[in-house]
Amino acid sequence: MLSSWAESKLDAVKESDRILVCDPLRLLPDSDGVIHGFARQNGFTVIVSATNLVFRELYEKAVADPETKKLLIIDRAPARRRTTKVVSKAPPPFYPDLLDEVPLHARIHLDLRQFLKEKTADPDWPMEVNDPRYARLLSRNIPAVLR
Repeated sequence: MLSSWAESKLDAVKESDRILVCDPLRLLPDSDGVIHGFARQNGFTVIVSATNLVFRELYEKAVADPETKKLLIIDRAPARRRTTKVVSKAPPPFYPDLLDEVPLHARIHLDLRQFLKEKTADPDWPMEVNDPRYARLLSRNIPAVLR
């Protein structure tokens, strides 16, 4: 269910040359294949990262490659890493240059609360569903949660 929801969001912006997907809760596992399947069908090169060093290395290679026409960036840095700087932890991806190239409508933030609000038509889902501790439990049991 989460996969088809994310795919519908991607389909809405598939004509963009740059798409940014922020998935701090890791709602879409790598093994799912939805994003990579979408990218393959629509000619995107995918960059998945949770740290700035990895992002920069992959981004610079992709931009330098003349065959790369469209980019789909998946930022998996946890939300708390953006708000709390810890010297012993790698910094989250930093991409003001990329944001200049990504239109606002092509910036997708995968949010469990928004998914639940859309699926149930109930605007009163608590903010706590986006807490990583609860989100992991809820996302593994979506059919039961929706029931």
